Amino acid sequence: MLVTHTNPTGHFAFYAGGVALLLLVFLVVQIFLTRLYLIVELKRKKKVQLVWRKIIGEILAGESPELPKVKRSEVFYVLEEFDYVFGIIRGSEVDSLRKEFGKIIFPSPIKNYLKSFNVKKRLFALITLGHIRDEDSWDLIVELLVQTQPVLSLSAARSLVLINPERAMNEVIPAILQRNDIPWANIAHVLKLAGPKVVCRKLSGLIFDTLEMRQASLLRLYDVIQCEAEFSITTRILSRTVEDKVKSVCLNISQDPGIVFQARQYAHHDRWHVRMNAAVALGRFGKEEDIPLLTGLLKDSQWWVRYRAAQALVSMPFVDHGKIQQIRADLKDRYADDILVQVLNEFKYA
Repeated sequence: MLVTHTNPTGHFAFYAGGVALLLLVFLVVQIFLTRLYLIVELKRKKKVQLVWRKIIGEILAGESPELPKVKRSEVFYVLEEFDYVFGIIRGSEVDSLRKEFGKIIFPSPIKNYLKSFNVKKRLFALITLGHIRDEDSWDLIVELLVQTQPVLSLSAARSLVLINPERAMNEVIPAILQRNDIPWANIAHVLKLAGPKVVCRKLSGLIFDTLEMRQASLLRLYDVIQCEAEFSITTRILSRTVEDKVKSVCLNISQDPGIVFQARQYAHHDRWHVRMNAAVALGRFGKEEDIPLLTGLLKDSQWWVRYRAAQALVSMPFVDHGKIQQIRADLKDRYADDILVQVLNEFKYA
């Protein structure tokens, strides 16, 4: 007579192994289907792109090709092709491309994608509406300026600037500068699209009217956009500010030769970073009479002040090799001479 014993642990192991095997098979099938879908989708994307690249090429050649109706599944491939071309061409060809783009029949208006919960759809819509300068979408795009996702907010700002630079400054600058999650470099890139005259005029007024605690960071943005060279405001701000950080930034970025008078004054400031940037300003616009002042800064207790003073002296067009040797002979300070020699070697190497 055969006797069998039921082992609960053995049953559990058997069923667990079976479930694990089924999950593994399911995972393999899922990976296979996903890969198959991607291959099919890439082939379809390439086919659509080839069709529309030919059409875009004919448009740029001055022709008016027949435009096929765009299927819902092809919308983003078509937009991607047009957005790429819009981003690289200039001149009258852009106007031709915009005109023909307006004739394309999409499953739904592009601006409807701005209301989608899909971030990808919103981004494609923002890029496209900016390139085709769709004024009718203005209010919808403005709403996206305050979106929590930085990429949407920045894309909305870019779109508005492309549509109407003058009008966009009133919307974009106050909204985008309130955010702390977008790098200055990205903001500067968008604002530059409006052109220096448009953006610098608006930004300079904002800097004058804002609190001093924010002026320093706005001035740095002003410098990144190269507004100071277009519309210098540093000497006026420096004459009325009491914030040391603002003084330091003004001295550092100024492109106004008149800054030299204030730089001489701040060369003896209590804060070392102000003295340092006073040396920078003197190196940019100083006269021969400023050489003794910079020579004195070579003996400063702060390394960065000595370094910038040495750079300022070496960069002055009227300070030649003989003058440098005379300065070194009169220094009688080991650290001052060391920093001057270091900078001389750097300039020689450069």
